[in-house]
Amino acid sequence: MIAEELQKAGYLRIGLDHFALPNDQLALAARNRTLRRNFQGYTTDDCDSLIGLGASAIGRLPAGYMQNHVPLGLYAERIAFGVLPTAKGYLLSEEDKLRARVIERLMCDFEADLGQLSSGSGFDTGFLVERNDRLGELMADGVVTISGERIVVCEEARFMVRAVAAAFDAYFSSHGHTHSKAA
Repeated sequence: MIAEELQKAGYLRIGLDHFALPNDQLALAARNRTLRRNFQGYTTDDCDSLIGLGASAIGRLPAGYMQNHVPLGLYAERIAFGVLPTAKGYLLSEEDKLRARVIERLMCDFEADLGQLSSGSGFDTGFLVERNDRLGELMADGVVTISGERIVVCEEARFMVRAVAAAFDAYFSSHGHTHSKAA
C-alpha cells in the first residue's frame, strides 16, 4: 500500500490520511497536539476565520459558515457593486461549536477530552455520550475506549476515525448525503 511505502520512506502519518516529513510543520503540530483541521484539511494555522473568495466559495467565521453565490455572473455583479457576494450562511449554536471541537480533536489526535473541550461552554458532556447509539456500537466493536470523559480511538482502529467523529455529528445522516451541495 502507498501508506506503508510513505512510512518506510520516513514520512509520518498525520491524522487519518495525510503524511509529512518528521520536521514538517504538520508533523511538529501533530506531535505537540496543536494540529488543526478545517473543512479544507489539516493545518497548523490557528486562525478561526477562513474567507472564501470566488463563486461558490465557502468561508468560516467563529459564528458560522457562509457561501458565496454560485453563478459566476451574479458573484461578479455583487463584487462590481461593492456588495458582499454571500448567498447563504449558517449560524453555529454553542452545541455545534462544542461538537466541532470534539470532532477536530478526534480527527487530529485520535482522542478527545470531553471535560476539557466543554470547559466554559455551559454544557455537561453527558449528552454527548449518553444515548449515543453509534458511539456505543463503536465501543462494543473495540474501536474506541472511554475512560472518564476521555475518548480514545484504539491504535488498530484509527482508520475508522471518521466513523467515531460522525458519532458526535448531530447532523450526520445514515440515510445518504451528509455534505452540503454547492447550490
